[in-house]
Amino acid sequence: MAQQINRVFIKFKEVFAGRQEEIRNYIEKHFEMDFKERIVEKIEKIDATDKIKTTGFRDNLSSWKDSDKNIIISNCLLVDGKQKRYDYKITFVKEKFHSEDIEKIKTAMDEVDRLREKLKLKIAVVKLDSATKLANEMNIPKYMTELTKIKEEIIALEKDYNKKLDDLVESLGDHRENNDIEAALSDCDMIFSISDTIDRTDLMEKYTQITERIMNEMIADKDKRQQASEKILMLENQMNRYRQEQNLDDAIRTCKDIIQFAKTNEKIDITEKFILILKQLENEEIALKAKRKELKKQLKELDEQIQILLSRNQLNEALNNCEKCVDISTALKNDDLIKKYNFISERIKSRIANAEEESSKKIAELEDLEKLKKNIEELNKEGLDALKNNKLADSLKKYKEIKELIINYIE
Repeated sequence: MAQQINRVFIKFKEVFAGRQEEIRNYIEKHFEMDFKERIVEKIEKIDATDKIKTTGFRDNLSSWKDSDKNIIISNCLLVDGKQKRYDYKITFVKEKFHSEDIEKIKTAMDEVDRLREKLKLKIAVVKLDSATKLANEMNIPKYMTELTKIKEEIIALEKDYNKKLDDLVESLGDHRENNDIEAALSDCDMIFSISDTIDRTDLMEKYTQITERIMNEMIADKDKRQQASEKILMLENQMNRYRQEQNLDDAIRTCKDIIQFAKTNEKIDITEKFILILKQLENEEIALKAKRKELKKQLKELDEQIQILLSRNQLNEALNNCEKCVDISTALKNDDLIKKYNFISERIKSRIANAEEESSKKIAELEDLEKLKKNIEELNKEGLDALKNNKLADSLKKYKEIKELIINYIE
């Protein structure tokens, strides 16, 4: 019964100026049987403010029936600080209908309300069509109009949900085209939810299958992304090795390969990261070329100095410069130059060894000569001393020893 009164108040909600909920509760309490057995044709709002002078301003609602048993509800309230009284006349249809048929229509309308609340819209429309057919057969304009209006509301509601479904289907197509699988799954979930809400089992079955396909696509995409990530990591490690070895040409080439691969696999963050690294590598290459140019200049100057030092027989200085050339050649990663200056270094070392050997021999000879000189001086002194002492034989012996020493040294 309350649902029938609710329908009336929803239909005539614009009539009431205030206290609508209070009036509805008042009717449920005092006039429930009237709404059960009769049909409301209209509700009128009558401005009865002038009657406040005689009846006074009453907080409580009051009511009575006219000669046709229509109900009048009297209501006093403040509007913008002014006392007002409005009488609401609820007029019922005068025609008499079979109570059983009317009850069928009312029951159908109650069931339609429940179905509409649960969004079982298709079943609700079927119930409405059945009730409308009965109302038409009974020629009850009131119910015919009300049932038509309810059907229009349900159709409008169904259109609204169908519009949401159309938008989601379009969104799903866009997301699948853009390979945004997670967003596509979200669209499917929402389509499934709305389809379940409005009892569209056909769509539920269809999008269950689509969801399964998308899940398979997501698994495949995940595998693809994993493989792509592993390849990018492999290339990055390779690039870093080249970079550490200052093989910047290969490092730059590998970095470009990573960028191209990342673009192909739609990895925007990876692409941006390696574009920055590429700029760093290119700057490093410029700096390295400048450094190599300077090293080559130093190498040329050292090479010229080595030739000059060798011509002057300044072997140690030449060897020192040659070792510097080996270091520079190593920095330039030039194996031919490394071999060249290692060979020159060995030649210089050999010359230094030979020179040192010759020097040692001369020193030994000088030491032997100095020793000979000392021995001769001692023998000569001894010979002179013997001669002074008239020891001619001893003196002669000493001079013979001097002669033998000189002969042995010469030989």
